Amino acid sequence: MVLQNAIQRRFSAWLDRRIPRSGEITLNQRRIFIFPSRAGVVFLLLVLGLLLGGINYENNMLFSFAFLLLGVFLVTILHTYSNLSGLTIRSTAARPTFAGDFADFELVLSRSGQRRYEGIRFAWADADPVTADVVKGTQKRISIFVPAPARGVLKLGRLLVETYYPLGLIRAWTWLDFDAKCLVYPKPEASRAELQSISEATEEGSYIQQHGSDDFAGFKDYIPGDSLKQVAWRNVAKGLPLMTKHYQSQADHQIWIDWDQFEGEDEETRLSRMCYLILFAEQQAIEYGLRMPGLSFSPAMGTLHKLQTLQALALYGQQR
Repeated sequence: MVLQNAIQRRFSAWLDRRIPRSGEITLNQRRIFIFPSRAGVVFLLLVLGLLLGGINYENNMLFSFAFLLLGVFLVTILHTYSNLSGLTIRSTAARPTFAGDFADFELVLSRSGQRRYEGIRFAWADADPVTADVVKGTQKRISIFVPAPARGVLKLGRLLVETYYPLGLIRAWTWLDFDAKCLVYPKPEASRAELQSISEATEEGSYIQQHGSDDFAGFKDYIPGDSLKQVAWRNVAKGLPLMTKHYQSQADHQIWIDWDQFEGEDEETRLSRMCYLILFAEQQAIEYGLRMPGLSFSPAMGTLHKLQTLQALALYGQQR
């Protein structure tokens, strides 16, 4: 294991020097590696057997067939290399996602001239591989969906790009480093905790229930984590978007989402419930503030405020 780790470190260091990190990379002979595939190794063994048979039996037909197959193998090397050479690959920024979902990493494939690229396979981290062709137009966009199991910054390693085109006898591949990363928010978890209003700052402060049972207040867009019992299934049956019924016993236009509201809960549960409350407040157009250990956001509303507060939740404790 120690030897394997040492070899891996040396290989990574060599790879960093040979193919340095970049936002856009054009493949050339320095960045492409070529080796026979498993089928190619079997093919070469077959050619070797034919040559040995030709030598043993002095059979010119076996010689001719062996050299014909060897010629096909050599030509395949050029075609497989050409299927990657000249291709430009660019990585775009990934949108933030929630823990438990998938991060969408987009790649832009570009070609110059009329060269066709077929059967190119892209594999990243634990994501399912994606196969793409660039035969029409000068650009093509592909998405690779990578699992995001936990909050924080999802960092990916090198991207594997490979092809076995056209006969599967040769494998041409490369490892590209785009420094791809994605911000992962906590998974929203429905909470019955109260939203603390700004008026709590006074001795007569009050709490606002996230969901009440007194009055029907209408429908709201479904948020991941909402109870399925609250889903308006009749509306769904009519072809309407997925929405939930909202009952509210008290209304206020400013609230606090406070770390101390969830006393007794573990850290990740607190963050998940605070994330849910942020999304809820945005859906209800309520100004909200956020209080966390060592960090506070004044009540506000809007896309920028939502992104700032969600980012604070995602990165909490990550820099300690």
